[in-house]
Amino acid sequence: MAKTNDPHAAAIKSWQTRARNAGGGGVVQQRTDWIDPERARSLLTDWAMNGGVGYLQRQRDPLTPSGREMTKALKTLPAYSGKMYRGCAMKKDELLRLKVGETFTVKKHSSASKDRSVAEDFIGSGRGRKPTLLIIHGRGRDLHSKKIGVFPEREVVLMAGTKLKITRLDRVVDPDGDEVFEIHAREVKG
Repeated sequence: MAKTNDPHAAAIKSWQTRARNAGGGGVVQQRTDWIDPERARSLLTDWAMNGGVGYLQRQRDPLTPSGREMTKALKTLPAYSGKMYRGCAMKKDELLRLKVGETFTVKKHSSASKDRSVAEDFIGSGRGRKPTLLIIHGRGRDLHSKKIGVFPEREVVLMAGTKLKITRLDRVVDPDGDEVFEIHAREVKG
């Protein structure tokens, strides 16, 4: 191997050796950035245990340094493609402005689930916000497949920058008699 003056070369080689010895997939390269598999596992465990909320808010935003690191860690997860659900609460005026055929971009890494009932548990309301369920056909990163702890959420992380097109808007009444806004969306390229 040729000698190099790159100060990161030794660290990269060390990470690769540790990953290989642990039977892992090795260090993940994103252009010229590298992430240690142990650091990726630590970040993903924090995400799984905290649901991407609280002190992890900066890590959800890919424009922050910790968010860029989380993006690299999330990219180590297997890709998921299919239906996913996200429970949330939206302001009524925001909901009324939505139109079928419009596109919007996910600004921050967001938790979703392969299981509708799990997402329904995360539907919120209050302070002028209405219970909302996003039903998304698209791609994300499969946190559940990593088997980080035992979590029933069957979580998929919807990556920041994902573009979604609204295909249907519904108002439904849940079993408790509450009105829930359902936004059906499909991922679009570009």
